[in-house]
Amino acid sequence: MGFPQVPGPRRSAEDDADQALSFAIGLDDASPERVAAVAAVLVNTWQADSGRFAAAAAVCRRRQGEGDEDVWGETANLLDRALRIVHDAGADNDDDARVRLLGQLFPDPGPFRWDTARRRDLVWWLRRLAALRVRAVHLPAGAPAGFQRLVLRRGLLVVGQVDFQVCQGCRRGYLRKISVDGAAKGYGIGTRAVL
Repeated sequence: MGFPQVPGPRRSAEDDADQALSFAIGLDDASPERVAAVAAVLVNTWQADSGRFAAAAAVCRRRQGEGDEDVWGETANLLDRALRIVHDAGADNDDDARVRLLGQLFPDPGPFRWDTARRRDLVWWLRRLAALRVRAVHLPAGAPAGFQRLVLRRGLLVVGQVDFQVCQGCRRGYLRKISVDGAAKGYGIGTRAVL
């Protein structure tokens, strides 16, 4: 059902509108798939609380009427879309439906299992030996919780890199990019870098 949410202090509708604005920034020319994905993340973040969506959308519409900023209208539209997701699932009045909706939006993937039944033929051993000669050089982040990089070198030649970010507080990581040079692909270098 995704990551467990720790209930915090109840936020005001003004705070919710500000948080929804941070979700809506950059969605003015986004594809419908991206808007739907952001709305799903917002539904998960606010735990499918239809009251929060309605109150925050009202604040956004009031702010749009007070000024000429179009971003509040886009934020209200995003909140309406998230509210439709909750309403269509029947999760606005039913707690069981809300739990099902949150489980469907971000299902728990379960533990990852590496393939251990790999054939150990001559090609596998050649790839393994080539991967063993690769050295990983760690370049730490310049700021707290910034992106870090592993540079993969074979001798002086750079054959790949892994960009990642780790939050020390919540012990979660974000793997931004894995790249391996075309001539070095197929030797298990990227897999070893992730491990």
